Amino acid sequence: MSTPSPTALVTGAGNGIGRALALRLGRAGRPVALVDRDAAALAAVAAEMSGPCCQVVADVCAADAAARTRETVEAQLGPVGILVNNAGIAPKLNGKGAGLLQTTDAMWDEVMAVNLRAMFRFTREFVPPMQARGWGRIVNVSSLGGRTRSLIAGPGYMASKAAVLGLTRSIASEFAADGITANSVAPGRIGGRLEEATDARINQQYLAAIPVGRFGQADEVAALIEYLTGEHSGFITGAVFDINGGFFMA
Repeated sequence: MSTPSPTALVTGAGNGIGRALALRLGRAGRPVALVDRDAAALAAVAAEMSGPCCQVVADVCAADAAARTRETVEAQLGPVGILVNNAGIAPKLNGKGAGLLQTTDAMWDEVMAVNLRAMFRFTREFVPPMQARGWGRIVNVSSLGGRTRSLIAGPGYMASKAAVLGLTRSIASEFAADGITANSVAPGRIGGRLEEATDARINQQYLAAIPVGRFGQADEVAALIEYLTGEHSGFITGAVFDINGGFFMA
């Protein structure tokens, strides 16, 4: 189905995969709504954008964040046809995720609120305009930690990212007849800020276990997501795409 270039919304657009994706979509001619809680980071990304964009400074965990974001974006760029739920956190203790016995209720609740509940709320908010259009693309960012063991992630992070896969399949099943696809990507070790926040010895363990012999790059993940948001991906839904250099093969 051919459709005019719809507005794309990317959460966690201030850095890493979100930033790389926003720039890619902008270069492809998509209007892009940039969502992040870091105003300075958003402004820096907006300054690099090559097409129409708007900035929404928001904590995705706030109960009204999705509704306020939709109101702002629709006023500036029109209805959203592409939603990429990328915002996420991976708390660390001494360069590694807290274990089960070290994980407090507050730590668990925070990870679930950012990595899962916000995704649910944003999807619920933005599906209706996609239904009205008869076309939509949703991509949810999971993780290697949601697919298999992790050398660094704690139980809250792994549980939240595994739950993303189930949520995505549910969305894909419910809205396929409306022309809306929903897929997940599960990145492995990606170079950047998360790498820098991890103990160097653990990074070396990861590197030794990756068959291609290097960490991934944010733009490689962004390129995969860009394809899943495009016109030629309409027969792909409910799928999860591993991008981890061969660390996990399924």
